[in-house]
Amino acid sequence: MFFICVGVFMDTWKHLVGDRSFISDLGKNQEADIAGTKTVLGRYAVWVSIPGTDRHRIVEVGDDLSALMEKYNVPGELVMKLGSFMR
Repeated sequence: MFFICVGVFMDTWKHLVGDRSFISDLGKNQEADIAGTKTVLGRYAVWVSIPGTDRHRIVEVGDDLSALMEKYNVPGELVMKLGSFMR
């Protein structure tokens, strides 16, 4: 049963995103400790498809959604709000 659910999710994801770029919205700027320095990573991550695969990779992280949407030609319906899952 688990594999069927995963398969349905993947089919839905492929239908929704396909090989198009999208942006994940983490709901707030994220911070990380890098070499002992607190660093703000940004709220939005731009994902682009990897040619020849059904995978995506992050190419840029930032805090200016409008600029990222314009730069990567991402429509509003492909901004995925993930903040509700972050603690």
